[in-house]
Amino acid sequence: MDEQLIAAAKEEMRLHSVKFTMDDIARKLHISKSTLYQKASSKAVLIRMVCLADQEAFRKAKEALMRKKDTARGRLLSYCRLFVETLWAMPDGFYQDIEIHYPEIWKMWMDFKYEEFDYMMELLKAGVAAGAFREVNLPILRMILITSTHNLNDADFLREQNMTGTDVMNVLEDIILHGIEK
Repeated sequence: MDEQLIAAAKEEMRLHSVKFTMDDIARKLHISKSTLYQKASSKAVLIRMVCLADQEAFRKAKEALMRKKDTARGRLLSYCRLFVETLWAMPDGFYQDIEIHYPEIWKMWMDFKYEEFDYMMELLKAGVAAGAFREVNLPILRMILITSTHNLNDADFLREQNMTGTDVMNVLEDIILHGIEK
């Protein structure tokens, strides 16, 4: 039931951001609201459950990815793709809604992302040690990535550019890894 509940909530969140109701979820699952509230005592609890499930899915996928034999560059690229596909899976504007309406969940989500940015820096350090990447100031690069990914996911900016968050993250990945020189 928990997996079905999380899947239903995630679908509603994809469709309506945080503007779904618990009635919507109960109807989708063909259960009573009282049964739903036994599983998730509030909408905030349900949103937190979805975020925690996404974090756990990310961790499992990351572990599987890191067990594979690959070059430092291949490992970093695979990790970046996983990062974008998993941590920016919701539609544009969703994360802003979470930040505004559910600041505790937003903090939890951002803390998790910061941990994963730290892991990304470890991959970069390993790549530098292996000779795959040149040395750069990693704390500056980390801050560039954090601020860029946060600000580039702004719904108004994405609409103006006619892009999705994933499109923008792919461009950012290309610029970071390949620079701007010809």
